Amino acid sequence: MKGNQNEFSKERLTLKLEVTDTVVCEYLRRFSENERPQKALDALKVGVIAIQSASPSLDTRVVEEKFRQVEKEMDDKIASFRDDLKERLEQYFRAESGSVPLCIERHFGENGSVSRILETYFNAEKGRLCDILEGKVGPNSYIGRQMDP
Repeated sequence: MKGNQNEFSKERLTLKLEVTDTVVCEYLRRFSENERPQKALDALKVGVIAIQSASPSLDTRVVEEKFRQVEKEMDDKIASFRDDLKERLEQYFRAESGSVPLCIERHFGENGSVSRILETYFNAEKGRLCDILEGKVGPNSYIGRQMDP
């Protein structure tokens, strides 16, 4: 359609149109010349309403597509993070070579530092606690000598 704007106000717009679109021409030719202006106006109204109605749905589709893209990107990032986290946790906690088991073994294992400290204080034969108790309540202590009949 080619439009030529002759007059414009808020409630009224006068147009002189030359219609060249085949679909529109075929539609309007079904009506008498007296009916065509009203049918063209009706078709114009329907077209405007359709465009106004389609615009938000097009905008909605665009937004939905963008959200799907963002969601996919986030899912990919989360999957990558999960894989990295799993790999690092496996490195830290691997039974034979993980840093956590090795650290626990170094401190709490049979020859670990905590085991050696506990052994130093609580060994039944040579622990410091045994020496202290022996000195305070053993047979050669003051209490031990007082209790000996």
